[in-house]
Formats: sequence, C-alpha cells, structure tokens
Amino acid sequence: MVGRSVEELSAEFTDPEWREKFAEFSDLMELLGDCIISDSYVVPDEVNAAIKLTESGHAVLDRLTRKDKVNAKDARLMCALTLGHVELFVDIDATDLDRLVAVLHKELLGREIQFPFVWGRDLYDLYASTYEQEKDVLTNEETLKLLRDLPPGVAQYGPFTIGPFGLRRSLSNRGIHGRRRVAAYHCAVPSCHAIHPVMLQTGQGAAINRDREKLGDYLQQDANDPSDWWAFADSLSGSADARYGDQQVGVLLPLIGDVLSDRELRSLVVEVLETKSGQLRDAVSEFAAVKSASEFVDQRSRAELLQLCLIANERAVQVALDKLVRKGTIVVPRGDVRRPVINHQIRSGAFHLRAELGIHGTRFVSDDPGLAILRERRLLNKLYLRDEASDVQELEWQLRGVDVEDLDEKLERYFRTKTPQESLERLVLARKINVVTACHEVGIDDADGLKDEQLIEAILWKLGFPIDVDEDPHASFWLRHQQLSALAQSSTMGNSERFLEIANPYFTGLEGILLDSLAYTAWALMSDHTRSLRPFSYDDGTDREAGLVLLQSIADQEGGDSTFTPDFVSEKVELRNLVESFRRLAKHLESCRSETEKYTRPRPEFPDYDGKTSLKSFVLRSTLPFIDLSRPSQDRIIAGLHSISEVMVAADVFSVRNDYAHYRRNAPDIAKVESALEAIGRSITRLEHLGFCRIVFVPAAVKSDRWGHARHEFIGPRSYEHVFSRPTTLDWMGLPGLDEPQYLMRAASFDDPNEVLRFTRRHNSDFSSDWSDFPKRRRSGPGVKSADGSPSYKEDVEVSAE
Repeated sequence: MVGRSVEELSAEFTDPEWREKFAEFSDLMELLGDCIISDSYVVPDEVNAAIKLTESGHAVLDRLTRKDKVNAKDARLMCALTLGHVELFVDIDATDLDRLVAVLHKELLGREIQFPFVWGRDLYDLYASTYEQEKDVLTNEETLKLLRDLPPGVAQYGPFTIGPFGLRRSLSNRGIHGRRRVAAYHCAVPSCHAIHPVMLQTGQGAAINRDREKLGDYLQQDANDPSDWWAFADSLSGSADARYGDQQVGVLLPLIGDVLSDRELRSLVVEVLETKSGQLRDAVSEFAAVKSASEFVDQRSRAELLQLCLIANERAVQVALDKLVRKGTIVVPRGDVRRPVINHQIRSGAFHLRAELGIHGTRFVSDDPGLAILRERRLLNKLYLRDEASDVQELEWQLRGVDVEDLDEKLERYFRTKTPQESLERLVLARKINVVTACHEVGIDDADGLKDEQLIEAILWKLGFPIDVDEDPHASFWLRHQQLSALAQSSTMGNSERFLEIANPYFTGLEGILLDSLAYTAWALMSDHTRSLRPFSYDDGTDREAGLVLLQSIADQEGGDSTFTPDFVSEKVELRNLVESFRRLAKHLESCRSETEKYTRPRPEFPDYDGKTSLKSFVLRSTLPFIDLSRPSQDRIIAGLHSISEVMVAADVFSVRNDYAHYRRNAPDIAKVESALEAIGRSITRLEHLGFCRIVFVPAAVKSDRWGHARHEFIGPRSYEHVFSRPTTLDWMGLPGLDEPQYLMRAASFDDPNEVLRFTRRHNSDFSSDWSDFPKRRRSGPGVKSADGSPSYKEDVEVSAE
C-alpha cells in the first residue's frame, strides 16, 4: 500500500473533532520526543492506559514484544511517538487525551521529564560557574545535574505550555519547542564573540530510548512509503499556514525572555492580567487565584512569569508590551534596539522573523532587507478600495503629478520614486480611515495620542525600516557660535545682555564638547576593544569613565604646572587643561608608537582564521588599537591632536573665555574675540572631520555591481559622508556591521583606507544593566564550532493564526 500525502489524508479524515484531537495528540508526542529523562526512567502505567492503538499499531506492538523482547508499555509508547507508517498506529477516538495530559502534567511537576530553561542567562551563568573549560557534550548525569539547578524549562507545543505550572493550555497555539542543543558559553578567544553550544543528553539507557531503534529497523524493512502523518498534523494545527505570516505573526518569548528585566517582566504580566478582556485571568484561575494582579505577580518566579506569557494570547502580550514602552514603564532610549542575546538565532516562519523592541514597541524583522518594502507596498494598496468611486478619486488626487494613466501603475511608480516616509506621510495622513487601516495593518493598538511625525515613525518601525536618529550633538553649539560671531561685531559686547546670555552657555558647551571628545578619543585609540565584553561599542557611562581615567593617567605622567592640575575622573577640568590635553594625548600616542613591543597581543587571542587564509586579515595584533592603524593614519591623528591645541592656544581662547564679560566694542577687543571664535570653530570642525567626536553616521545607500563590488554610503549631520567599500579583507575582525548607526573615527584607518575604527552606541537601561558582565569566557578545551558559525533554522518557532 502506498503512503498518502497531506492532501490525501485531509480528504480522508474530515471530522473536525477528530482532527483537533489528532493535532493535539501529535503535539504531546512531540513534547515527549524532545524531553530529557534519566537512564532509570520508566513509562508510567497511566500513559500506557491512556493510549489506544489501531489494528496496525497492535501488529507493531505484537512484533516488538514477541520478537524483539520490548516491554509492552515501552512498545505502546514507541508506536505513539511514531504516529504511524502507512496507516496510523494510534486510535485517536479511543485514546483518552485528558488522561494523557494529566499524567504528563504530573511528570513535569515531578521533573520526571524535563526541558532546559534557555530564556535569559540562567543556563549560561550556571554553565560558567560549573565548567571552567569548554565542553561540547554533557553526559546524561551531567545534564540532569545542570537541570536540577535551573528552573523548569518553559516551552510550548501547539496549545500546550510547559513550565513551573506543569502542562497548561494556552490561549494561542505556538510552536516553541524544547531543545537539547543549547547556547552555553563563550570560548577563551577574545576575538570570538559567538555563543558556543553544548549538547545535553537524555537517558539513552532508559528502555523507551534504548529500544526505539528496534522499531526504526522494523519500519525500514517495509517497502511501502510512509504516509505524511506529521505534516498532516502540522497542517491541522495551523502552523503550516502561520509559517507564511510576516507582520503580526511571530513569537515574542525569545525577546521577552532575554531582554526584559525582572521588574519589566512583572509589569508586562500585570498589564496582561488587567486587560479588559480578562482572558489570562480566567485561564490562570484554573490553577491559581488572582485577586490583586500585582500581588500575584510579585510572588512568581521568572520562569513562572514566562509561562504565564505563553498561556496568554500572543496579540495581548504584544499590545501590552507596546503600551508599557509608550508609557515609559519599560524605558527604551531613542536609538536603542533590544534584541535577544542568548537566543538571537531563533527565527519564526518562512521569512525567518526575529522580534525586536524599540522606542515604538515590538516588531518582527527579517534578515531580508526587502521585506519592509514589500510590507509598505501592501499597506499602500490597502488604503484605497478600487471598487469605491470615492476612494479611486481620492487616490487619483493624491497621486496627481505622476504621469501614468493606469491607477495601479501610477501607485507603483509613486511607490518606487518616493521614500517610505514620503509615501506614508502623503497617503496615510490623507484621511482618518487611512490612519486606522495603517495602524491595524502594522499592529499599532492606540494611535490617538501620537503626533503625525510620531505616527509615521511608529509605522515605519513596525514595517521594519530603520528609524533615523537625526542626532547632531553639536547643533546647539554651532547655533550659538554663529550667533556669538554676529553679536561680537554688532553689540557693546560686555554690556550686551544678549551677548552674555549666549556666551556663557557657549563656553560651557565648548568645554563639554572638548571633554567628551577627549574621553571618547582616548578610549577609542587606547582600549583593547577585542578583549572588551562589548567589543567596538561605546557607552557614555562606563566607557566614558574609562577614557577619563586614561586621560588622568597621561596627565599624571607628564606633571606640569600644579595650578592647572586636572581632575578628569571627577570631570573637574578647566578649559586650559582640556586644550592642553589634546597635545598630551598626541605625545603619549607618539611614545606608544615607539614602544610597540609592550602592546603585542598574546597569540592565543588571535582568531582561528589568522594565518590560514590570505583572503581575510586580522590586523588588531596589538592591545592598543592606535598601533594597528596605518602609518599615515597615525601621523594624521597625532598632527590633528597637536593642531587643536596649537590653534586655540595661539588665539588665547582661555583668557577670552575668562574675560568675555568685560570686553567692550573696541578694535582690540573685537579682534581678540573674533580670533578666539575663529580658532574654536576651526578646532571643533577639525575634531568632527577627524572623527574625534561622537557624531552618529547612519547607513544611507548601498550601490553594487554584478561583479560583487559594493559601496556602503553613510551620512552624518551637516552633510558629513563616509563610504565603505566591499569586499574587504578586514571584515572578520569584529568591527560593527554596516547595517546600523555608529560612530566613525574617520582619521583612524587601517591599510584599507576606507576601513576605519567605528563603534556602535550603547544605551543605559535595565537591559544593559542585566547584561553588563556578559560574556563570561571559558578556558580552552575541546569545544565545538559556535552555533553562530553555521546559521540554521531547524529551531524555527511559529505561532498559529487565530
């Protein structure tokens, strides 16, 4: 007999109740197939009693027990775990699903069957404290010991969630399966930033596992092709259809499990419990009394809170998360994007979606950059109904000026010639109904409190487009510089309230820019970013402090006039100290350049590819990045630092800063102020050109040809530009990718002149605090290649359409 396809099985098994029961039974069998047990595990009698077999199943059972000497309970469960071959082995109608659920619930609570808790850093930290060396596989005994010190694993199979509350039904079908290959550690090589996996072992000595190969051998002898029972179950659960969802279909657990602090997670569960629909409260009432949501949540562990999120409706969790970000209960600084850390490889569906959290809440993005454009096109097409005359007329009006006759072609031309922001501003904001349609399409639950620019930005974010940070940290300084330069010639300077009103914040701002520039430049050129916990990423807190400490050490080494001894650590530094410190930093870098042997990187810290290929180079061979730059770049940096000091010293900027309140409108005073302002303007411009300031550059365009050459264009404020060429030999060194905003130190180039030191921005939040001491590296051992090294989507997760 020939095995049947999904379509043939669908035509044969049409009863809705049977289909639902079969899908749920299949989910439970997948759960059992993924769990971890001990070598001494024995199949409970209740499982044996709950499962009833078909005639085909009994034939297999008889063969296994008589010829292969398999225990009858194990053989029955083995048939169930297989589902069937040509025919189904399990009598779905006769099987007691409720009884099976009850016994699995009991087994989970007693931890007879287990799953690893993989969300957040619990497993990672426990592994780090347990194993000093790299290991790629744990024995069953080691696995059970590790699991014993972890919370119960949280996962979901169809409608069934598992976790500290045992086996509980969810309001949403999902596929977030437990896994034995888990991200566990960072290796000893500082230049390797990937999380390496460890394989957990279930009890192969348990009879249910030991004898399963006997069933496999028997079925392989059958010349008939098997029927697609598992694929049929997927089609019934809805996961097959949900696989092609792209916007509101995804799984939030990897995101909330990794990026929310305990406080934020509690706030989220409280919000979901207190929603008007009360669905989660009703679902929880089956096993826990919830009077005060806050009091109930305060008593729950992190694992329990995550299982509660799975029990909840997926859409309700997303809406609540967006609301908490909008209210500021969960603070996500502008420009910050939270992504899963341990579980960053998990993807959902055919588009390989991953969840992110930003200033406008959650979204699902793809590795394919074109997905956002396709979503935008679909959204624009939904704004106007083609069978409504009024809609057609309105759309014709909005697209006036596009010289095409056919309306659909006109919209397509408009779509291709306008930026996403321009298109959305023109068409979404045209009518209230368009706003409602757009918000529903992208998943914005409450747009009433948003201004037009906030609404468009939120829609862009949800579609998957990058949000322009539009940051110019020197904007107010340059405005005051322009105003002060004009007032210096048009006012009685010392008596002018306007002059004094601008001069005071101007010079204060100047000191702030210089101090920030010094801290950032010293940190960038003198810190070993390869060894850093956050490689090539700058934090205006801890990294700024590290830069100030470096500056203080340089100042202490040089000594000098005690009247002007700077205190960089406490940021008590006069303008004279700041200006002189650029010269001091230049001299220190010159000294370092003459003693390169002091900064040689230890050989074990080099990446594996170094020396094994001429196509990729690792040039960060020193612990002082400045030494690894090209010689012309080093000379340019040193000359630039010297010139900044020289120009401002020559213009006597210090005395102008101290005495501006006493100047009058006479030729010498005007000349002195003008000279100082000109010197300051030249110096700050030089700082910006060299990249000694924290100016954000954002990706603007990528231009490529058919031979593989590519130009990645970045733009900054006030028409600053930089271009990266690809391919390059230097893109395996751990520098930030070219798809996100970053600080570019344009004077700090390597042998490839377009390849410069660059750093992403880190933001202070609960998220950054929770991961501040990550990673924790292991000592060298056997280990395995990182899971990051060969991306795979075998562990995709999905949520069914509802």
